[in-house]
Amino acid sequence: YQPPLPAEQVKPLNDFDYGA
Repeated sequence: YQPPLPAEQVKPLNDFDYGA
């Protein structure tokens, strides 16, 4: 189990959404 990380810290799967 991994604790939810801040969206501004790391988003490997949704990084393209932030970079778009």
